[in-house]
Amino acid sequence: FVSFAYTCGLPGYAYSFNQHGLCITCNTLVPVEVDENKIGLAFACRAMLSATSVEEAVAMLKGDGVGMAIGYSFNMVNVRDSTKRMYSVETVSAVGQATTTVSVYTVEPADRGTDGHFYHYNLYEHLATPERQLSPGPHHRKARALEMDAPCVKEDVLTILGDTKDPEYPIYRYGTEKDKAKTLNTAVFDLQEGVLEIYIGNPTASKEPAVQFYLPC
Repeated sequence: FVSFAYTCGLPGYAYSFNQHGLCITCNTLVPVEVDENKIGLAFACRAMLSATSVEEAVAMLKGDGVGMAIGYSFNMVNVRDSTKRMYSVETVSAVGQATTTVSVYTVEPADRGTDGHFYHYNLYEHLATPERQLSPGPHHRKARALEMDAPCVKEDVLTILGDTKDPEYPIYRYGTEKDKAKTLNTAVFDLQEGVLEIYIGNPTASKEPAVQFYLPC
């Protein structure tokens, strides 16, 4: 597998792909429901890197018999899946039960009469569960993305990911007075070309990615 790992952290917690063609990106969520006696998030993320399909990865997240300690968001697609469907998977700890509550939202390709895209921030979008609001940033980034034209090609995606129009909580985070966090890098899975592209700095200012990996198509 190939995975971006934070310092002193396990792989699988950010963006990854494995030899089975499974591609995963992640979003932090802050649910109210937490069960410290269950499987830690980092271990669940690492285990998913061995999954052969989206279905197997979801089964791992359910963790029947134990369950996950805290919720998280995963975006998944398998480059070998002829349907070209993408999936948004949200989880939350099922307190008092030996499993994890999992919601799977299917994103159909645009040629099947749908939008063909789906935005996800540090907010629950399709799993109804109480969550903590640590910052107004996700709401700002979501609102700004909805103002922009819907993406049709990769360049449109990069334009959204690199947007800085919101002066307080931009989509591409560079350390404003109210939002001290910074975007470390930007990863784009180009399924048509079969590559993972990684951009250092604002992707709208980069003609080419800094790093490129070929996906196991």
